[in-house]
Amino acid sequence: MKKTHETQLQLKNSLLQTLEDVIEELEQKFSELESSKENNESGIQPVVFKPSGVRKLVKTVNDLQDEKSAIYESLLSTTSELELSKQEHKSTIHRLKTELSELQENYEALQTEYRNAQNGELVIKVLKTLK
Repeated sequence: MKKTHETQLQLKNSLLQTLEDVIEELEQKFSELESSKENNESGIQPVVFKPSGVRKLVKTVNDLQDEKSAIYESLLSTTSELELSKQEHKSTIHRLKTELSELQENYEALQTEYRNAQNGELVIKVLKTLK
């Protein structure tokens, strides 16, 4: 989870850097367009805008959307696994409680049999002493 968080921070930092690059590039192009407009009046050709920073920004946003989708799918899968584990856990607890109850009943029955057996031996000893 820490690694995922670090990766997300790196991607966000990359996105911020790309945005800064795009802003800088656009400001530069704007300045060039303004100067070309002034120079165009004197017969100089205008500067052509090549949005390489914008393409990079779009690619970064697309990459982030893909990562978001992958993380969301992982979240759904993990949530499903967690729910399944919870159900299995509840089932195991129920089964163990049932087994414990049965064992307690068996233990109590054996204790009763043992007491009865001890009482029976005592009765036999008493009868032997009376003869």
